[in-house]
Amino acid sequence: MGLAGGLVVFIFTVIALTAPVNNFKVASVSFTAILAALTGVFGLTLVALYRRVPGPAASVASIYVAFVAWMFGLVLIDGATRQGVQFIMVQVASIGALLLTATARRALGYRLDVLVARCFRFTLSVLVGSEILGAVDVQLKNSVRVAAIVSLICMGWFLSEYRLGNRASLWWALAGLLGIAVSLSRTALFAGMVLFVVSMLFAPSKRRVRSVIFCLLLVATGAWAVTSWAPLHDRFVQGDVNLSVAGIDVNSEGRTKVWAVVWSGAQNELLIGHGPGAASALSLSVEPSFDHPHNDYLLLLYDFGLVGLVFSAWFSIRSASLLRKARKRSRGLIAPVAALNAGLAILIMMVTDNPLDYPFVMIPLVALIGLGLGATGDQVAT
Repeated sequence: MGLAGGLVVFIFTVIALTAPVNNFKVASVSFTAILAALTGVFGLTLVALYRRVPGPAASVASIYVAFVAWMFGLVLIDGATRQGVQFIMVQVASIGALLLTATARRALGYRLDVLVARCFRFTLSVLVGSEILGAVDVQLKNSVRVAAIVSLICMGWFLSEYRLGNRASLWWALAGLLGIAVSLSRTALFAGMVLFVVSMLFAPSKRRVRSVIFCLLLVATGAWAVTSWAPLHDRFVQGDVNLSVAGIDVNSEGRTKVWAVVWSGAQNELLIGHGPGAASALSLSVEPSFDHPHNDYLLLLYDFGLVGLVFSAWFSIRSASLLRKARKRSRGLIAPVAALNAGLAILIMMVTDNPLDYPFVMIPLVALIGLGLGATGDQVAT
C-alpha cells in the first residue's frame, strides 16, 4: 500500500502504543522532541497530499487549521509555556494525520480498513497486556490509566464492526473494557460502558432483545465492580471525596480545588483566554502534582477563551455531521461509526482528563475521523 499505508500503520500502532511509556525518554531525547519530528512528517504529508484530499476532510481540516491559527495568534499576544507549545504541536500533527488517512482511504478503499482493523487488534492486545501488568506493578499505574484512553479508541472500532455483523469483534471490545477496568480508570470505564450501551441500542433489530439483555448484564456487572470490587471501590470512596456525582461523594483526587481556581481565573479573559499552556501553569501553582487542570473543557476556556471553545465545538459538530452522512451513504462502512464512537468516548474523558494534550490519543483519534470522512459507498466490503 506504499507510503500512505505505512504511515497509517505507524499512526495506529507506534504512536498509539507510546501511551504506556509516555513518561519515558528515548535515547535521552524528550517526548516533545520526538513529537516535533512527527509533526514534520505529517506536515510534509499534508503538503504533498492536500490537493487530493476528499472534500469532507478538507472542510473539517479548515476548521482545525483556523483553531491552530488562533493558537498562534495568542502566542504572539501572551506567549506560550513549554506545555502550550506541545499542545499546539499535537494539534498540528493531528491535522496532518486527518488529511493523510482521508486521502489514503479514498485512494486505497476498503483494503485500508482491513489494515487498520489489524492494527487495532495488535494495539489493543498490547494495551490490555500493559494494563494487566500495571495491576501488579505500582510504578506503572499512572501510565496504564493513560493507556486506557487509547483503548477506548480501539473499542470504538470493534463495536462498529460488531454493529455491522462481526460477532467476534464483541469479544475484542469486551477485552478492551476488561483492560480498562483493571487499570482502575474510572472515567474511561464509564466511557467504555456508554459505548457498549449505545452500540447495543443501535444494533440491528433482529438482535435487539439479545442486545438489551447484554446491556442489563453489563450494567449490573459494572455496578457490582464499583460497589464490591475493593480496588475499584476504593478509587471512588477513599481520598479527596469532595466531588458529588448523582448525590454521591466520590474521590476527585484534588481536581475540585484546581477546577475552582482555573474557573475563577478564566473569568478574567473570558473571550480570548490567557494563551497556550496558561491553565497548566496555574494548575501546577495550585497543586504541585497537577501539571494540567484535568479537564480539557476548562483548559480550552482558560487558554483560548470562548473563541477556542467555539472552534472546538464547531469542529466536533461538523465532524459528527459529515461522519453521519458518510454512514448513511452505505450501511457497510466501519470507519464513520468507529470515529463517532471514539469521539464520544474522548468527549467524556475530557471532563476529568487531558486527552487533547496526548499525541498518542489525538493523532489516532483524528486519523480515525479522517478515515471515516474519506470512506465512500463504492468502497465497502462485500
